[in-house]
Amino acid sequence: MTLRTEHDKGGNLHKYLDIGGKRFPLVIKEDIIRNIPNVKLREDDVIICGYPRSGTHWTFELTSMLLIGRDETVPVWKGKAMLSQVKERDLDLVSSPRVLNTHLFYEDLPRDVITLRNKIVYVLRDPRDVAVSFYHFYIANKAGIGYDGTWGDFLDLFINGKVQWGSWCEHVKNFEEVIKTKRHDQQILVMNYEDTKQNPTESVKRLSDFLGLSRNDELCSRIAEKCGFKNMAVNKLNYTLLSDNRDIIYRKGVVGDWKNIFTVAQKEMFDRLLAHNMADSELVKRYITEPSSLRV
Repeated sequence: MTLRTEHDKGGNLHKYLDIGGKRFPLVIKEDIIRNIPNVKLREDDVIICGYPRSGTHWTFELTSMLLIGRDETVPVWKGKAMLSQVKERDLDLVSSPRVLNTHLFYEDLPRDVITLRNKIVYVLRDPRDVAVSFYHFYIANKAGIGYDGTWGDFLDLFINGKVQWGSWCEHVKNFEEVIKTKRHDQQILVMNYEDTKQNPTESVKRLSDFLGLSRNDELCSRIAEKCGFKNMAVNKLNYTLLSDNRDIIYRKGVVGDWKNIFTVAQKEMFDRLLAHNMADSELVKRYITEPSSLRV
């Protein structure tokens, strides 16, 4: 493990941990990362995967409520079941069915996922909203990141895959390749952030069916309501990540916030990137073709 320091185009210092050639946050422990392939899974484990700021906290809550069969706030921070942050002995203390979560690539998951064919929920969000949300997280998380760059400086890092956790494009391509090739007959459900925002109850029903639960419509509706952004921002206040006594996980939870910060030039540059790097992606097509409505 090596602490790397570099400067963005504005000269601002950016730090990350290099573990096996991949970029990680400063709070990550190398021994935990190195042991992840060896982590013993259970047959009923569900794994939430997704790039940071894509809605994994939301999906963790929805999944957990469906599994327990009640629309009750889960009294735990998602990080307590995060593969990259928790030692295996502590994960072993979590009662089944466990909802594990990670920002790792598919090949970095525990090897048991291949033999047990655990169900994976992959959370996908408009990369422009991801970039904006990630920037605000970077700026707010003074202790964990300590970055002071401007939005434009950060966007350059994000576009080039130089932020902590690496490239958004590579992350999506990694999981889409597993889905397309049906590698190991892996069971993967893609949950689009925008679809869940637009039709939360239908998305919860779809998740329930994927998990093989067939929860009734009334419960799915109650869970969707309980996990609405405003409710979660209040109900999860004791189970969130704080910086300077301020919640830095639940910021806005809206679709299209990128239109308030991207310039026309930044939007055009971003679209060119997606068109070039994700030309063959069915998952990303919807984000490339969306018409813009931007400030100049």
